[in-house]
Amino acid sequence: MIYKMISKKREAWLASKDCQITGLVNYITSTGKMRDAQVEAITTYLFLKIACDNKPLYQLMNAGYLNNINIQELELKSNTRAFLNNNPGAAALLEYASLTDDAGTIISPKVVKQIKDNPESIDYKSVLKSLFYDISYTDYLFSLPMGAGKTYLMAAFIYLDLYFAQNEPDNKAFAHNFIIFAPSGLKTSVVPSLRTIQHFDPSWVIPEPAASDLKRKLIFEVLDQNKSAKKSNKTKNPNVQKIAIHQPLDSLFGLVAVTNAEKVILDRIQEKDGQIIMFEKSDDEKDRQANELRNLIGKLPQLSIFIDEVHHD
Repeated sequence: MIYKMISKKREAWLASKDCQITGLVNYITSTGKMRDAQVEAITTYLFLKIACDNKPLYQLMNAGYLNNINIQELELKSNTRAFLNNNPGAAALLEYASLTDDAGTIISPKVVKQIKDNPESIDYKSVLKSLFYDISYTDYLFSLPMGAGKTYLMAAFIYLDLYFAQNEPDNKAFAHNFIIFAPSGLKTSVVPSLRTIQHFDPSWVIPEPAASDLKRKLIFEVLDQNKSAKKSNKTKNPNVQKIAIHQPLDSLFGLVAVTNAEKVILDRIQEKDGQIIMFEKSDDEKDRQANELRNLIGKLPQLSIFIDEVHHD
């Protein structure tokens, strides 16, 4: 339902004089290589990146970035109207709760009533954050039908981020490096995901010569080795070595690392008192190697993480 609010604001932005990507969107459409669902996802992605400063969705709602509601047109008590005019997060929650499903049923009439009757009674920031599972970082989910080309879409996102990052290297909204988590549980998922991204033609979404220039700059690494390096007196993590060879990391640009999240990253994470412990101290060699890899990945500058999740019936 949040997408209804996002799409309205996106379309208003695309039609406005403030939109900086009109020419790029027209170019992507003119190539005819991306499907309609992919183009829509790309425009949404760029809207959230550029117009919304890549902020977490709960922050966007709390600040009123996604509000389409006209408070003056609603039947409200004067104090409620004044409160909503001064509290964009409250107006956002009212708009969200007033949305209707496919059957025309309001999502949450109780919330609508409470806001209208007693708007001061709600902690809007907490409620809005809970809508996004209390995640405080920027996290976007793109749900496309099977066969719509999700992995190609990720490749487009990678090239678009690098395209804008080249022009604005200090803009934190655009990533310089990427890690792709291929579907966990599928032993053969890493290589197909990598090949799809490697074979993607960036000229589908970025005009030449910028497209070819970026394609030459991309560095691909597959982090799929569990065994230690051979001919060594002490155990080494080959996946760490694949990242470390690209030192200095603080100036690294264009790394695309592909791995199986469960196999390489997540299988050694510990849990204590309901909290995930990313860097548990342990004498176990596998724990040490997993922590070493996570620590090095955390040093990659302006890193964006993509999860290429696939569902099968």
